[in-house]
Amino acid sequence: MLASLIREDGTWQKQPHDLIRKLAAETRRIESDLRLIPPKPPAPTRSAAARTPSPPPAAPTAAVQFSALLKQLSDESDGPLAAVRSVVEHTAHRLARPDGSAQLDPARHRLEWIARRLHGIQQDLDSTAAQLAAAPRRPVPSPAPAVHRPPAAARRM
Repeated sequence: MLASLIREDGTWQKQPHDLIRKLAAETRRIESDLRLIPPKPPAPTRSAAARTPSPPPAAPTAAVQFSALLKQLSDESDGPLAAVRSVVEHTAHRLARPDGSAQLDPARHRLEWIARRLHGIQQDLDSTAAQLAAAPRRPVPSPAPAVHRPPAAARRM
């Protein structure tokens, strides 16, 4: 497709006005053919959508947002702290080889302690994230009703 966008002389090929619609339809067809996504029913008509108003989405609270961030940080499988801890543990294990000198023992012990502290920090962050996620959520306040005020000239009289 990219090759068909540029002519042999290096200039851009003129694109049809409905290129985006054609690309979207072709993308949906390919996804459906490869069973990457389930086929979707046709979109509801405007009148059907107007009859069934959907509730406004709940805004995530700061606690929920921080909980998600802390979960990412403390993730054992692919979180950044897990990566740092893995490097520290690997280095400590490499220093513990039989051919390693005794001079490296203090560094190895410090690295092992650092890895243990990182693991403790991960556990603390994970439990804090769970507490934040379980915190009671305050209902989203509804907007105050509009108050009709008379024009300024009527108020003076």
